[in-house]
Amino acid sequence: MSLIIIGIGTYKRNELLENALHHIAKLKSPKGKKLCLVISDNNEGKEAYPIYKAAKNYIPFEVYYVHEPAKSIAEVRNAVLKKAIELNGEYIAFLDDDEYPKENWIEELYKTMIEYDADGATSAPLVIKEGKECSLPLNIKKRKHGSRRNICITNSVIFKSEIITKSNIWFDKSFGLMTGEDIDFFSRATAAGYKFVWCSKQLIYDVLHNERTSIEWEVDRAINNGYLKIFLTKKSGKNVSKKYYKTMLDTCIFSFLGLLIFLNKSLRKKCLLKLMDCFGKLKSIHSSKAYQHYQR
Repeated sequence: MSLIIIGIGTYKRNELLENALHHIAKLKSPKGKKLCLVISDNNEGKEAYPIYKAAKNYIPFEVYYVHEPAKSIAEVRNAVLKKAIELNGEYIAFLDDDEYPKENWIEELYKTMIEYDADGATSAPLVIKEGKECSLPLNIKKRKHGSRRNICITNSVIFKSEIITKSNIWFDKSFGLMTGEDIDFFSRATAAGYKFVWCSKQLIYDVLHNERTSIEWEVDRAINNGYLKIFLTKKSGKNVSKKYYKTMLDTCIFSFLGLLIFLNKSLRKKCLLKLMDCFGKLKSIHSSKAYQHYQR
């Protein structure tokens, strides 16, 4: 019976982690497959260890704990990959510690991957804000079930472990505490010939906690996202053209003017975040280091 390793990284979000684990305990396994969970704790104090010990009593399959003290999201995920390889896992799945899956999460992702003869499958989580379900963005709603994806996100994904064992593709630790290490990982896997597909079913929930609703967090996230776009462009070996540079400057100017002209709070916020995105891009052009969003 082949093994599916579920990986979940965590850092000082014990209540959210416990919620995720209680839902993971109810997961249905695809026929002929065995589930296994690996908790990767990035907290120097190993705060998630007692939660792991408790989870072993109610999760009906094997649970493992790994500690990764290096402050790097990529290294936290790599710790899961290393354990998965050690356990001879055939497939690896990821979700975040502020999410919780439906019972059929793994089943449906696996079924989609097999149905479309792919090496992995990904889906979008439904965001829960102030206890209410938010609708998916229109661009995500329009994606066709089974359509090819060059980019996957580790908040809901399953893929073959041979990506690591045969092609030696790992998460890049140079990203540090910036987001995007998963985009980079799956982009390189796609370039190596692996196929990933979209699962249109809503299988997992993402809890939007208070920290992520503050304007300070949104501003820093916008800077991070802009920075990341250029960081990935430069990492792929492409040059940032003068035309692209001019477009960014134009957007900065129009966004700044919008802040001065618009009275509507929603429009002003959009202009501010667009301005910060551009600021991140311009900042990234003149830097080779990753933006440490989660350090803040």
